[in-house]
Amino acid sequence: MLRVAYGICGLYLLAVSLIFAQPAQPALPESWIAHVKTLEQIRNHTPSDALFVKKLFHYVHRHILNDFTEEISFNQTIATGNYNCLTATTTFALLLDHFNIRHQIVETTYHIFIIAKLQDNEWLIETTDPLHGLIRKDKVISQRLETYRKIVPQQNGYTGYLFKKDIFNVTSLTGLRGLDFYNQAVYAFNRKDMKQSVYLLQQASVYYHSPRIHELADLLWLSIRESELSDVLKFELTKRLAIVRNLSSPLLASSAP
Repeated sequence: MLRVAYGICGLYLLAVSLIFAQPAQPALPESWIAHVKTLEQIRNHTPSDALFVKKLFHYVHRHILNDFTEEISFNQTIATGNYNCLTATTTFALLLDHFNIRHQIVETTYHIFIIAKLQDNEWLIETTDPLHGLIRKDKVISQRLETYRKIVPQQNGYTGYLFKKDIFNVTSLTGLRGLDFYNQAVYAFNRKDMKQSVYLLQQASVYYHSPRIHELADLLWLSIRESELSDVLKFELTKRLAIVRNLSSPLLASSAP
């Protein structure tokens, strides 16, 4: 069985829907609000952004994040403390945004991380590394960036489809929502649920235009044509994929590093 083996943080980007809650959805949990209040007190007694980022980094890994696991949603991270690079990065990005710390969320082909802008310096925040994840030396940052470009996911014995485009983009919390839908589309594809995969990918394309979305649309297109789905359903799904491909196509030329 062919499985899609391209995504951020291993195989899949998992749900972060809680971040983007609409009025009809539940509010952030009380535990999260309590952490934010504690951090606000720390912020009030910290004279500089740089020192606060250090305290924030250690607080998050001591009190919010516990154990790394590849397949985890942001909702589950907040509930259990388990995390992957997406949910950990989302946690830090939300907090940095709340405290008005300038930063960039950087999406690579198989990873995601943060660059914090502090005075005249840039710090790389490797959110999954509680011991050495706060990186301030330019040379070390450059080495890490090169490492991220070379990451290839483990295929664990199955035949995997590896993403072909080299991605190195700055994204946002809105972009993360698109990547969330994208990852769920990958997850559905690997379950052989083509219909659900197309619906999720179409939602992803609304929030985020990315060559990874276009390429998954191409793969779905071929898989659906060769599937045993009804002709009516094939027609509907390929029409949806045509919309996805049109939305994601304009950015293909500008996505190369």
